[in-house]
Amino acid sequence: MKDLLKGISKDNKRDFLAKLASKKFTLNKPYEPAQPLNFDLQEDGLYLCKEDGRKLTSQEIETLPGYRLAMELVSDRLQVSGEKPPDGYYLMPFTQEEYLNSLLKDEK
Repeated sequence: MKDLLKGISKDNKRDFLAKLASKKFTLNKPYEPAQPLNFDLQEDGLYLCKEDGRKLTSQEIETLPGYRLAMELVSDRLQVSGEKPPDGYYLMPFTQEEYLNSLLKDEK
């Protein structure tokens, strides 16, 4: 975690602390910064993570914390229309600044 904070600019750290001090935000539960993940659809309907071997449902993949972009990998029209599940998922993690702001929960 220390290494992550070293990579964030002082201005972004100040902005984060100012938001927190405003009492308009609270802290979300902290989590480890994410790495890119790739998932492939298996015959059992679950998705296998190439990086760590976990098997997850599409709903579980969509709720993983720390990701700003999840791309569905499709190869035919039925997948585009949602009639068939995608072949896989590619998840792009937050940048360092986005990670810091993802820890804030807006209290509005």
